[in-house]
Amino acid sequence: MLMCMRRQNKDDDAISLDYRHSNLSDVPSDVFTHERTLEELHLDSNHIRDLPRVCKVLFATYYFSIIY
Repeated sequence: MLMCMRRQNKDDDAISLDYRHSNLSDVPSDVFTHERTLEELHLDSNHIRDLPRVCKVLFATYYFSIIY
């Protein structure tokens, strides 16, 4: 089961997703589901090798981290 800490706005849209230390090899689909409202994305300490789809989401976030 994938664990994610999520902070939401008043409309129940995710504004922060925290997938640190989740042993991921790909960016979770949750990121794309909430790309319109996402302000923070934490992907630190995972095994993600490719980020082409997530680039559009990154330009809209206020904070992004992916330290390996």
